[in-house]
Amino acid sequence: MDEKEQKAYHRYIRGIILIGLAMLLFKLFVTGNIYNFIAPKMIKFTYIAFVVILLLGSLQVWGDEREEQDDCNCCVHHRELKLGLKRYFVYVLFVVLIISAFLFGSVTIDGSLAGKRGMNQSVQAISMEKNEKEGIQANSNGKEQDESSNLKVTDQAEEQLAKSMLGQRKIQVEDKDYVQTMSIIGQDVKGFKGKEITFSGFIYNDKDVTGDKAVVARYGITCCIADASVWGMIVAGENVKKLPQETWVKITGLLDETTYKGMLFPLVKVNKVEKINKPIDPYVYDALPQ
Repeated sequence: MDEKEQKAYHRYIRGIILIGLAMLLFKLFVTGNIYNFIAPKMIKFTYIAFVVILLLGSLQVWGDEREEQDDCNCCVHHRELKLGLKRYFVYVLFVVLIISAFLFGSVTIDGSLAGKRGMNQSVQAISMEKNEKEGIQANSNGKEQDESSNLKVTDQAEEQLAKSMLGQRKIQVEDKDYVQTMSIIGQDVKGFKGKEITFSGFIYNDKDVTGDKAVVARYGITCCIADASVWGMIVAGENVKKLPQETWVKITGLLDETTYKGMLFPLVKVNKVEKINKPIDPYVYDALPQ
């Protein structure tokens, strides 16, 4: 195979891979499985990516085959020997990933990852850190206010939700506010103590949760599946521990407090456990800054 044919061959392979990736995105759009990987607010960017990838793939396969040759002929053979294996390895890697996504595009994260990651404690940690630095922040000159101005809308919405929740005797956790609700309760465990709460999630056994307790949680996503974190609560009840892991349940009980990894954490004393079917969309989504 001469140099010109070799270049055309590699261009063709790259084009087929790009078109295959575009077809994968198209399949995920049509089936709705794209939501297993990307948060709804990010879907518009995947539409743009689909068009760009399809265009680039088409240009690689059917575009102009003329390419400038800047290297001297004496170096071509040496360069191709050095890069050949690397190129084929990259091609095979992309092909395997695309085929795997075609075959397993409907698969969602199971509860085993939750057991490894543990529940999200960032909110409680941030809250404690803020309390420790409150005196220092009170003396600041306010220069940092401008830097966080893009978070004002999100903060205001969360404050309104918190006020609404504090005024309710019974808290019903909806999917659209799941992460924010868990975050708010986590920041004020004592303030919500004694209120009745109803929420859903899957059961998993955390190694740091012992006795007749278990964890009921869901995966929260901000941008994509790679940043998935576990949001939920520790629940306590006679029948809770007996349920198999990854069983989807609807929990109703009274909010109390406990400790999780040395930190104050919400506890739900269960009054009612109801088995439910796994939701069509098992994930909940964190609000992005506006």
